[in-house]
Amino acid sequence: MKLAQDVGDAFGKITPPPGAFNVDPVYGLGKIITTGIQLVLAAAGIMLLFYLMWGGFDWLMSGGDKEKLMQAQQKLTNAIIGLFVIIGALTIFTYVTGNLLGIIKVGNGFHFTLPTLDDTKIESRPTPCLLPPGKGGPPVPC
Repeated sequence: MKLAQDVGDAFGKITPPPGAFNVDPVYGLGKIITTGIQLVLAAAGIMLLFYLMWGGFDWLMSGGDKEKLMQAQQKLTNAIIGLFVIIGALTIFTYVTGNLLGIIKVGNGFHFTLPTLDDTKIESRPTPCLLPPGKGGPPVPC
């Protein structure tokens, strides 16, 4: 008489979920981040070009009107400030991911190494010696 039976693998084989587009999840995430950054920078560059052309066209069409000329100059100034903001954002992103987080761009993706604790680098510390308790108190360090 058998009271318990082995059902084998009751829940099936456990496999990790597939990554984006059936690739390694870490590589897929790096590819998505890379593509997203490229799309944002491309869109910002196109908007910058459009805004510069719009400001230049308004400057040409101002016809000596001081108000229209000031508006055109303001558009050009804003476009140049936007260019510096784009460059600054890319520089900060590159610094933070590369130097602080350890994410390095390799080819079309990113390489990320998780930080680990290396036991060989931990120095063994001697156990502190304890003096016998004085007057009924707890042991005190040397």
